[in-house]
Amino acid sequence: MSENDRDMRLGSETMPFCQTLRGFKGIGTYEWVVAEDRVVWSPELMAIYGVERAPDAERGFTEMVHPEDRMRVEAETSAFMGDGETYEHEFRIVRPNGEVRTVHDRGVIERSKDGSVRRMLGLNLDITELRQAEFETKAKLRESEARLQLAYEVADIGAWDLDLRKRRSVWSAGLYNLLGLEPAQPASDELFFEHVHPDDAGWLRERFREAIAARTTFDEVFRVVRRDGEARIVTGKGRVVEEIDGEPTRMIGVNYDITERMEAQEQSHLLMQEVNHRFKNMLSLIQVVARQTMQSQPAAFLERFNARIQALSAAQDMLVHNKWVGVDVEALVRSQLAHMKDAIGRRIWITGPRIQIKADAAQALGMAIHELLTNAGKYGSLSSDEGQVSIDWRLQTDPTGQRQFVISWIEKDGPPVVKPAHNGFGSVVIEKMTRNALDASVEVKYEPKGLNWRLQCSDGCLLHLPNR
Repeated sequence: MSENDRDMRLGSETMPFCQTLRGFKGIGTYEWVVAEDRVVWSPELMAIYGVERAPDAERGFTEMVHPEDRMRVEAETSAFMGDGETYEHEFRIVRPNGEVRTVHDRGVIERSKDGSVRRMLGLNLDITELRQAEFETKAKLRESEARLQLAYEVADIGAWDLDLRKRRSVWSAGLYNLLGLEPAQPASDELFFEHVHPDDAGWLRERFREAIAARTTFDEVFRVVRRDGEARIVTGKGRVVEEIDGEPTRMIGVNYDITERMEAQEQSHLLMQEVNHRFKNMLSLIQVVARQTMQSQPAAFLERFNARIQALSAAQDMLVHNKWVGVDVEALVRSQLAHMKDAIGRRIWITGPRIQIKADAAQALGMAIHELLTNAGKYGSLSSDEGQVSIDWRLQTDPTGQRQFVISWIEKDGPPVVKPAHNGFGSVVIEKMTRNALDASVEVKYEPKGLNWRLQCSDGCLLHLPNR
């Protein structure tokens, strides 16, 4: 049958309809004369189905529908023919070469006076590429949403989407977790504000309303109270993203916990203040060391000044390593004896419990040990081959029941000791400086058998005490 003959069989009403659409790629038209079970397809429709001629009857079309869609299409067609005037549905077809295509079918139904279907006129639109693009877009969207959700979870971020008309929200799992709530609980902005700290709730609501009204970004730091009563510091960000007739209808945003970061910033601020304070104290101490060394030992100023600064530096290094909290007494003592470490256990004996001393006390005590060691090496027990030094510290209880920290430096078997005619800077360090820094009592005895130095103070200069 020629194309012209086929057009004549479409009928006078059908021909203009099909001729109008003829030539549009991907759009094919058809007529199904139901009483005769006769179908007529346009060339474009045959191209969509991948055939050279149209089927002789509706059955031939049905066999081209994808097996998984066939039963549904037959049921929908029966429903359309029941009482409809128009129809529209979508399904897949299988071309003779096995290629699967997706078509959108729509048309009109002509009925006889008795209501029975006389014929159906329709068109098929090949939407395969459109559906494939939609599938790929949805897949990418799902992948993007999965990555975003993973980022939220890793960063512990809670996301929210607020319907401003219904005041209903959708929350991510991270936001429920932030507030310590069960995900089954219906989300809303009111539920969120119920968990804002009472001192922050009032002003935060006002900022929230202002951001919505002005269409500005909401960006605030505030506190929330979790269901278990724990208070956390939170950053909240959000903005209006949809409007209808000039009225805001949707707002999205995120909340994330910054408690640890804020605490770290506060700790850093306090640490900087402490460093600044200690730096000023250190400069003052260096000035005192320089002035006193120059006055007492002008000839050997550079050598003695450098040695004392190194002693101070050793204590500083330990304090920095311990973040300026304090140092272990034994570690402090050993740092000052570093250049005579080979003598420890042979001529220098160290004993005492594990105790940590505070920063200010450590600086003064470190310099005192350095001065005692220097004097012992030049004039005392370590200046001879047989002399020894015993460094001992302990805790003891005074008559009032208060615990006291006691440390002593005892020399023996060295040359006879004579009290110096005048007090140099070393004497200032081991007596006056340690007394003031530790609020201590200091006793120095120049006994013939060796120097005996003893410091005693309350346990307030210590950080960690051994168990009683």
